[in-house]
Amino acid sequence: GSSASGGDDVWGGAGRLVGEYVSGELAQIGDDVAAGCREAIGKGTLRVDFPAEAPLGLSLGPLQPSGEAAGAASAGLGAEVGEVEEGGVADEAGVRAGMLFHRLEGPDLLLMRGGAPALSFEAILAEVDARRARGGSLTVVFDTAVPAARLYAVELPAVPALRA
Repeated sequence: GSSASGGDDVWGGAGRLVGEYVSGELAQIGDDVAAGCREAIGKGTLRVDFPAEAPLGLSLGPLQPSGEAAGAASAGLGAEVGEVEEGGVADEAGVRAGMLFHRLEGPDLLLMRGGAPALSFEAILAEVDARRARGGSLTVVFDTAVPAARLYAVELPAVPALRA
């Protein structure tokens, strides 16, 4: 029979999901196919409070627009997570590479509007740096979908056909 867990038991945690980004770069998403699908599809937003005294544990980069968002109009806008330091604050909170910066809180600053980036990468980076310099925690809301242009399931074991 099938599982309500979204297929977690179909491959028994095996296989990998690889995302191809607009740049042509390939990167594994999640620890297995099921986890990768959840990250690629997204779960909405993730709110993370970064303590003032702790490093963020992630790197930022300009948003790599895909699909209709690609083009001169969106060049240089938005920010996405580049790398996440294993065991760091971001990693422990569930932040993954490719997630988009959606909003800063306290005071609120919307970074995405209508699914499109609202500020330049440089402006977002400057705001994050300014807030960190003032001390106090930094609260970031991430869009959890990893923005891959294509997804590939690889290294899947053969499984018996599921019965209806």
